[in-house]
Amino acid sequence: TIAGVARDLLPALTRPEAVTECLRTALLQAHQALSAANSNQPSSALGACTAGIMVVSAPGGVGVLAHAGQPFAFRARGAAVTRLFRDQFAEQLEEGRSRGMWTDPLLPMMGTPGLATEVACLSLDVQPGDCLAVCSDGVGVLSLEEIAASLHPRDSAESQAERLCQLALARGSRDNVTAAVIRVL
Repeated sequence: TIAGVARDLLPALTRPEAVTECLRTALLQAHQALSAANSNQPSSALGACTAGIMVVSAPGGVGVLAHAGQPFAFRARGAAVTRLFRDQFAEQLEEGRSRGMWTDPLLPMMGTPGLATEVACLSLDVQPGDCLAVCSDGVGVLSLEEIAASLHPRDSAESQAERLCQLALARGSRDNVTAAVIRVL
């Protein structure tokens, strides 16, 4: 599993680059395992998914994020929210939203047999009070302003994640809606 690979490798790592490579390896191994499990399934029954891992306070006060599938990750620092991964899927969603349309591009997801998944990794500085959110593509219906309002710094990480999911569902998301939020202490 992703957690098992990461748990086994992380204690020996001393540099953010090594943490990044560990997370990339864990996600690629998970993709291979899911692809093998899905290889005899009809396409309508595939268990393809998006996966994200966050490691905060890696050596040097750095946060490391790794994401496979359709990445939606954000950092809230005070009132400012930054999208941490910029990808084709997010751009297509924003373009469709600006036209009042829902777009649903097919991108390589974890566990899709015969397709290589891409693992996006990012190292970033973290400061006490920062909130980091990794979300499934169903949260992509939200604007950056709505995400900023959901990641209010006084709220708990649990209530922030719940608010992101509830708002995405209220906006009519037609995909799975999942959010994980952590606060740097």
